[in-house]
Amino acid sequence: MALHLDRGSVDLQYTDMDLRQALGDLALLTGVTVNIYPEVQGTVTVDLHHASLAQALDVLLGGAYTYTVGPHEVIYIHRAGTAWQPGNEHIP
Repeated sequence: MALHLDRGSVDLQYTDMDLRQALGDLALLTGVTVNIYPEVQGTVTVDLHHASLAQALDVLLGGAYTYTVGPHEVIYIHRAGTAWQPGNEHIP
């Protein structure tokens, strides 16, 4: 999946971090807006250095979740195998 956002590289180091918090930290580091579907849950352990935004997302989300870049370059995080649809912009 190509991500058309050039945000430089990031370093992330987490041990058993809440996935939602890790995604929020990544958003702050890169200046992107993320909307995370409620079913996205879990913990992550990662040690990334000089990773692109797309690489960081791929590692954090593993195989269970994926992302879609929507209008205005908002990143929607959702379960793998499901598709983001226009109109789902307002995630609780």
